[in-house]
Amino acid sequence: MMLAWLTLLSGGLTGGIWEQAELWRDDGAPLSVPAPERLAAQRLFNELLAGAASDILPVDFERRAAELGLEVQFQPGAVVLHGQGGIFAVRLGDPEIPALILQAPHAWYDFKTGRISGGLFDAGVSRALFLNGGQRYGGVDGEDKRFDVAHRHDTLFQAATLGASQGLIDPLVVQLHGYGPKTSPAAAVVSRGGALEPLAVQEQAIVDLGRLFASLGDVHAGEDEPLLAARANAQSHVLAGRARFLHVELGKQARRDLADDPELQAAFGQLLQDWAQ
Repeated sequence: MMLAWLTLLSGGLTGGIWEQAELWRDDGAPLSVPAPERLAAQRLFNELLAGAASDILPVDFERRAAELGLEVQFQPGAVVLHGQGGIFAVRLGDPEIPALILQAPHAWYDFKTGRISGGLFDAGVSRALFLNGGQRYGGVDGEDKRFDVAHRHDTLFQAATLGASQGLIDPLVVQLHGYGPKTSPAAAVVSRGGALEPLAVQEQAIVDLGRLFASLGDVHAGEDEPLLAARANAQSHVLAGRARFLHVELGKQARRDLADDPELQAAFGQLLQDWAQ
């Protein structure tokens, strides 16, 4: 949408929501949430996203959020909930924003993905932005998957993802990830993850990103890059048959360029909105 494109150019890359996320970062926060709380979170985010375009909040919104361990902050045109291993921003009003949920589940670990997605949300590109709450591996060395929301099904992040997707009509959930040159020479890799749908959106994204990052290299499908195909991605599994899902892996130079170049980030945001239509 042209409005979002112009907003990005005029608003710069200050990343207001990302600056706040840096303050709320909580490495090593427990992620496991009991099933009754996950169900309550699913219902809350369902209602929140269902009414967001009309600027209507769920009944007893702040009380219900507090019972889930979430703090609520209202900002001009948006509401942000944070806690329980996640940061969840939702744009209120402006029905022209597409049913797009942008996620960076490794916001600090995958270099620049938190900053890029924050800038896109600030510009009004997506209806919602979901970030994890801290370091992917809990702030320690090694591969401690206990703190990785993209590979766990028992988290509030997972429940919020499912609920939010149910509150929108034909939503598209796009996750931004990153990898280094030793993993793949590609500029980017696009996959449907474990959802294995929709193929048409994946194919269009590969073509579009191939043009956007033409100077950086090819854009590959997840089928050709098994290490980056996200077949174990928890959100893609829970959304299978329920919502469209894209797992977008960006090479390091692509992420640098997106973070530093307002026009490139604006063009990327326009593509995200086009895919969500």
